[in-house]
Amino acid sequence: MLPRLPDITTIAVVFLKGTLPTWERFTSEFAPGALIDTATADELALSWMPSTNDANEGGLGTYRNDMRLFPRLTLHQHNARQMWARNDTQEFMDATLDALDHTFLMREARKLDSSGLEAKRRKAQVDFDLRVAELKREKDAEKKRQQIASLRTVFDVEVVLSESEIDKMTVKQLDKQLDLYQKYALDEVLVKMTKKARGLKVEKQRLTKEALKRCYDFSFFLYGLHTLYHMIQSRVRLRSPFLLFIVP
Repeated sequence: MLPRLPDITTIAVVFLKGTLPTWERFTSEFAPGALIDTATADELALSWMPSTNDANEGGLGTYRNDMRLFPRLTLHQHNARQMWARNDTQEFMDATLDALDHTFLMREARKLDSSGLEAKRRKAQVDFDLRVAELKREKDAEKKRQQIASLRTVFDVEVVLSESEIDKMTVKQLDKQLDLYQKYALDEVLVKMTKKARGLKVEKQRLTKEALKRCYDFSFFLYGLHTLYHMIQSRVRLRSPFLLFIVP
């Protein structure tokens, strides 16, 4: 890949030079004579902090790696391994446990393995995943129903193409016209306007007339779709000249 990037060295040098002041600011405490350099061993021990701000983050990553390497590893086996690896467990066992203790631990481990606990956990996980999938399907179906209802609203409202017709409209009819321009034409003036901001009837008439001028092509096309839709609903036989009319 390097031969195809002849300027990569120059770019890298410029980038590193540009970030140098920030690196110096971020690492100032490591400089000779600074806080970290002059701290005592006890102070360094007290200043320790985890590598992440979430104690579960590293644990979940370790579990994910274990499951990739050992797909049949059970959750309680993973937990046992992690607990054993911490707090010098092996040294404690070597110093305090005898043969009877080891026998007891192995017997309890066999009971746990044969209890079916992992099978129950995995079944619960499968049931949960199926439920999540079902909820997603229901959500998608509801979204489609809303989209269909929205399209029906479009076809139920006939777009008016003349200002004289706009003057005859009621407030409710004007709001439907403005809704079309706002939701489907995405008119630059109406798209961020609330219904309350549309004002009274006179103001709505003005907004509708102005939207008609700005979105006339959209209005004409929607008018054709509206006519076509109702002709199909009425089972009227369509002919090509009409199709050419509504799709200029």
